[in-house]
Amino acid sequence: MGCWGLFLALLCCLGVSGQLCEIKIHDRHLVDLWDRQLLTWLDSHSPAQLNPSIYVGFFLSQPHHRHADKEALYLEKLMVHYQRSSSFAADGQKPNIGQLALYFLALRAGCVPISKNKGNTLVTQLKGHLEEAQKQIGYTPKCHSPRPHLHKNCFRTNYYQYSLGVLALCVHGKVVPDHVVEQLLCEVEHCQHSVDTVAVMGLAFICLKGANLNPNLDPKMEDATQQVVKKILQAQTPEGHFGNLYSSPLALQVLMAAEAKDEESACERAGIALMRSLRNGDFQNPVTLSQLLPVLHHKTYLDLIPFDCSKEKVTMKVHLKIKNDLREPKMFASRHRHSFTVTVPSGAYLEDVLKKAQELGKLTYETQHTLSGPFLTTVEGVKAEDREYWQLLSASGPGQNQGVTPLLQGVADYRPKDEEVVILQLSKW
Repeated sequence: MGCWGLFLALLCCLGVSGQLCEIKIHDRHLVDLWDRQLLTWLDSHSPAQLNPSIYVGFFLSQPHHRHADKEALYLEKLMVHYQRSSSFAADGQKPNIGQLALYFLALRAGCVPISKNKGNTLVTQLKGHLEEAQKQIGYTPKCHSPRPHLHKNCFRTNYYQYSLGVLALCVHGKVVPDHVVEQLLCEVEHCQHSVDTVAVMGLAFICLKGANLNPNLDPKMEDATQQVVKKILQAQTPEGHFGNLYSSPLALQVLMAAEAKDEESACERAGIALMRSLRNGDFQNPVTLSQLLPVLHHKTYLDLIPFDCSKEKVTMKVHLKIKNDLREPKMFASRHRHSFTVTVPSGAYLEDVLKKAQELGKLTYETQHTLSGPFLTTVEGVKAEDREYWQLLSASGPGQNQGVTPLLQGVADYRPKDEEVVILQLSKW
């Protein structure tokens, strides 16, 4: 049985109710609106605005390849920034545990391995941060025997960042020392922490148990995850939030991942509360929004683990044809652009194909923004006039002249298949 078989077995052991904790989205347009808002933050590349949480949230809430160029550029900027900041100690600006952890999650989302030399430097830094934080607490945890003096040490370390560091290493399959994990186990049992901190602890336990990285601690992590779920459910407010508005997204990630008993109605109430807050504009901060949007798309940080990076490298060929029987056919003859082929990542949208073709100098086109998305208005300088439009048609392979079918989706919504022929045809209404 593989790691994820073990992971699923863990969920069964936690007491699966048979119902996945999901948020029912009754206003998908509102979610799409805030998805686009996060996209605008992805265009910000100044060091002060770069944040790996934005990249991770965007990755978990957007269709892959929809904005591949923007994602790639943002990740590149992140990598340059973090590699530089990790090299300078004099200015005191080295990344802390939480920043490094989120950066590691971003690297996983971007399919960047951390096994190379530069990555190893950051791994060493993160593990060093965790070791130092554990030493500062000043005791060796013995979670099986409660001791009163443990409570006075509960807040000497930022356990939110500490837990995030453990989670980030686990997502990459890196072994976390038992004593570092034991510290979190002890905190869950003996100390009171905020809901978002407890939530990240729970995600770390589920990840470690599923990856079988600390097998000696598996029973304790299973019990601790049950405690985390219980604490989160007990913290739900009359309004529906878990703890407060901004801790609810991470709390829901744990409930979605653990599938614990009696959570379905609690998740539904939390979802209603979050959608109400989203409608009221309460998520103006890009970091908090980046934690919320994945949940609204039924994703958690643990969805970074089974993601198959090899599929990201798969490409497909789309054959584009331009047909214009309404105007002078010779208008295309000088440029020989009646048909051509574009290679794009698998899963790309038609709009991505057109953009790539334009970048390669094979096509020029223009669109007009509408409530239904971008509408194709001009191809190769030919603008659709009164009672005309550029129709989108599809055929199954190159050279096929029959069996052409109109596309019911626009350029931003249609995903061509490999070797598909897409025809841009000037037609009349």
